[in-house]
Amino acid sequence: MMNLEQTIRRILMEEINSSSLSPYIKRRVDLSDEKIKKILKTEILTDKDINADDEFRLNKIIDNTTGELLKWVNQEEYDDNYDSVYEHIKNNYSDFILQYFREVFKDDEEAKFCFIKHSERYGGRGFTECFGSWFGFLNGYGSWLPNVDWNKVKEELKTKDRILLARPLEGHIYGYYFSVLKK
Repeated sequence: MMNLEQTIRRILMEEINSSSLSPYIKRRVDLSDEKIKKILKTEILTDKDINADDEFRLNKIIDNTTGELLKWVNQEEYDDNYDSVYEHIKNNYSDFILQYFREVFKDDEEAKFCFIKHSERYGGRGFTECFGSWFGFLNGYGSWLPNVDWNKVKEELKTKDRILLARPLEGHIYGYYFSVLKK
């Protein structure tokens, strides 16, 4: 639990870090740490160019995240504020992006991983799609559940063949269960 002094310091640091952002953007766009990290994780997990160099990947992910954050503002405000939001993300989240990418994609495994969407706890309506590697699986469906600790899931798959990732309305908006199966 943060005490009052820590809370004041955190707020002041946020103000300093976001000082280049216009008041309009601060009011209209959710630039909270939680929101930005959720979008960044989704963008990282959908990045299909796994072998790209870090600088290219970083710029691409920051660009996509900036676009996602500003998608609800009008075109003039988008154009006026794009650079400042881009710089805000680059200055505050570059290390997070690279660390998360390296953490999640550190070791590829050549096995069959299947993503299962099902309407009931142990089956029902839905679909299954299988991939020949862990990277392929994450690129295909990792972004559907960006708050899942994929490293923990991969570790659990060493001892289990099927893991329930999420229940309906548990951390996602879909009314389905999601599981991963390792063959």
